[in-house]
Amino acid sequence: MQVAQVERLYAKNGMNEIRADYRAIVGTFRRLKRQEAIPNNDYLHGLYLTDLMFASTRQHIRMLTGTGESNWLALLEPTLVKTLARMREARGFLKAIFVGEGKLPLGIHGLREQFGELIQIQKARAESPIRHFITCDSYMLRLESVHPPITPDMDSNVIKADVYFNNVAKTKKTEKEFDYIWTYLEHQDLING
Repeated sequence: MQVAQVERLYAKNGMNEIRADYRAIVGTFRRLKRQEAIPNNDYLHGLYLTDLMFASTRQHIRMLTGTGESNWLALLEPTLVKTLARMREARGFLKAIFVGEGKLPLGIHGLREQFGELIQIQKARAESPIRHFITCDSYMLRLESVHPPITPDMDSNVIKADVYFNNVAKTKKTEKEFDYIWTYLEHQDLING
């Protein structure tokens, strides 16, 4: 299935068809204190698992992701709006580094208008493809395999990741990496004006 087909399917059905199954799996992992990853082997399952990460987030999100033609952020916007409202109450934040020459993902501008300084954005370039990730509340982590920039006609099976719903050590390590990159980019902005 192509990325555009997955996005149409998700836009039509959202989480309604599969949310209970995924919640049960995630709940079992948390109850048993399992730190292993739940693998996602395609874009559709990646949307489901990322939606559940956002739905469980209370304080902060850090994401290093690509620019380009994907609608993933706009598709997850209903959940993300609720999450950001909770995060505002908790005085949290969403920090996003978008890597690439393309446009920012659909949905991010509207979220920034609605939630203001709660959402902080930096753009970056990489000389070669890099691994994207999302961390939530210092215990949830989505760690993607390297893939080319997402296009509508791309095979959705190219987008793979390991998703951790209960791994504090791995998540905090990734957050430190993110914070290092964030600080570096801020410093570059100061130098380059």
